[in-house]
Amino acid sequence: PLDAALGLGSDCYSDFLREIHEEMSMYVPYEKTEQLLSHLLGMHLSKRALQQFVITDADDVESYYDQQPAPDVTDEG
Repeated sequence: PLDAALGLGSDCYSDFLREIHEEMSMYVPYEKTEQLLSHLLGMHLSKRALQQFVITDADDVESYYDQQPAPDVTDEG
């Protein structure tokens, strides 16, 4: 229950931490992302862990877009 209250996933990392890593990883290499957040947060994650965040969360992308309503035909460009 505490993990759920803190927003921790089954891998024990918070959604916030995962989001920060994934967002930064779009702009800089995994190694640099890990170094910067290690410096700021005092947490050390492997490059493999960061890659796994992206792989795991990528599975949710299609279902996310499937639940979005289709755009209005008159607004479609």
